Parts: sequence; C-alpha cells; structure tokens
Amino acid sequence: MSAVADKYPVLQDLGVEVISISVDSIYVHKMWNDHELSKMVEGGVPFHMASDGSGNVGKVYGVYDENAGVELRGCEATQKLLPGIKAATEADWEEEYLAPILAIRILDDIDAAMDHIARYGSDHTDVIITESLPRANRFLHEVDSSSVMVNASSRFADGFEYGLGAEIGISTDKLHARGPVGLEGLTTLKYIVVGDGHIRT
Repeated sequence: MSAVADKYPVLQDLGVEVISISVDSIYVHKMWNDHELSKMVEGGVPFHMASDGSGNVGKVYGVYDENAGVELRGCEATQKLLPGIKAATEADWEEEYLAPILAIRILDDIDAAMDHIARYGSDHTDVIITESLPRANRFLHEVDSSSVMVNASSRFADGFEYGLGAEIGISTDKLHARGPVGLEGLTTLKYIVVGDGHIRT
C-alpha cells in the first residue's frame, strides 16, 4: 500500500486514476491492528481502501468515502427478505461487475444451485456453506470450477495461498494451466537427450 502511495503522483501523470486499494494479507491486517494507524504510512494515503470495512483506516488518513458501499441486487425472494434492494435481471446472473455489486438469488435446493453455477458461473471459484457432509462432497465433486471450497472464503483462491508463489494470472481453461497461475504455469518444458549411438531396446 505504501508503495502505491509513493507512486501515486507518477500514476496521476500517466492519467491513471486509483479508485481504491485492497489490503488483503492477514499480516497487513494484523499490522494495522497492532500499530498506531497514522504512523503506518508517512504522509498518509491519497485513495480509499476497499477492505477497510469499518472505515477506521480511511478516516485516519482522510480518504474515507461514506458513499462507498456494496449495491445489492436480488431475485423476488431476496427482495422480500431485503426490501429496497434493486431487482436483479437475467443478465445479472452471468455478469462479472468489476465493481462493488452483489447479485443474490435464492434457490430451492443444492441441485438448483449447482445448475445455476453450471449455467452462469465463470468456472473460477465456487463455495458452499453447509453442515452436511454429503452435500459438501457432492458440491466438491460435481461443480466443475478451478477452485471449489466448503465453508471457506473464496478469497483463498489465490496463487500465493496455494503455494505457487506470486500469482501472475488466473486460468479457467483446463489445459495446460488451471486456476491461479504462478510462474511455473506459464512455462513449457523442452527435453534434451544427448547420446553416443545409444538405442532403445
């Protein structure tokens, strides 16, 4: 975060607008909690921090945006539970917003949920929250995504978390790399054999 703050004038000169930054490492969060916030980055930070849910960090640095929030869109059943949210459309189920928007659809059972994922999902990461081991096992084996999780945050779908080193990209293809891609996933092999008249029998 401090590195981005240091380069902020350079980004501005290039015409790049930094809307917000996410601080998602558990070590960084622990550091924020264990130290006086105003001393963490010299001179403060000139942008909103997306993961600062309470707003405490943003308020200390003077970049808290009270209007920043998540827009909820829902099916008819969801709207009954959350009056006032925007109605979701068919297009919402397959949209990757790249924005703080969440579309919620309530379905009858796990079969309907997995059908929804198969039809609208990105094959990236899918999660089930359940206390039922049979349902969890069905979900793990039948949902065809590069990361499938039970009772865990989808934010674990990360190359560093999977032990791949720095994540360079993400692939939802099946060959040759799938899921979070580290350096090894972007390389191919070349086999070199040197002999002196050797034959295979």
